[in-house]
Amino acid sequence: MKVTVAAVVSLDGKMTKHGQPNIYDWVSREDQAHFEKLRNDHDAIVMGSGTYKTIRGRLRLSPDKLRVVLTHRPKDFAKDTVFNQLEFMAKNPEEFVYHLESRGCKKLLVAGGSQMITDFLHAKLVDKLHLTIEPLIFGKGTPLLAPEKLDIKLKLVSEKTLNSQGTLLLIYKVIR
Repeated sequence: MKVTVAAVVSLDGKMTKHGQPNIYDWVSREDQAHFEKLRNDHDAIVMGSGTYKTIRGRLRLSPDKLRVVLTHRPKDFAKDTVFNQLEFMAKNPEEFVYHLESRGCKKLLVAGGSQMITDFLHAKLVDKLHLTIEPLIFGKGTPLLAPEKLDIKLKLVSEKTLNSQGTLLLIYKVIR
């Protein structure tokens, strides 16, 4: 299975502005369009429960796209479950990828948050990283990665300026 991470950060590497989880206040339309293309190009999307709680009101389910929330407490979300569209699981990244492969999934998009991205990188499951850098500085906010020891080598395969403000899209391949 091909695993892609998608993240948007401020210039100082924050995924949230001052710790507020709603990114839609500051993320550019161009990044949102890029994420939509990525989402449409993947069989499944995985996120953590914090990300899910933030986007719950904006989430549009469809029968052709599986969204999974990895959480230690899937029973807390039982009422939100829609089989094959929105599911909640308590699995580590390796177990989760194996589970999706057994269901025929070929392309997985990891869509947040910091711990989720770190866990998938730590497990050496990530093939590509799509990183959008918005020309903003927050100082305080959630960092891209959780504070863990990682040793990941990347190769830049694409760079693109998305708008006149200088929003950058960087696409990296993970070197194994």
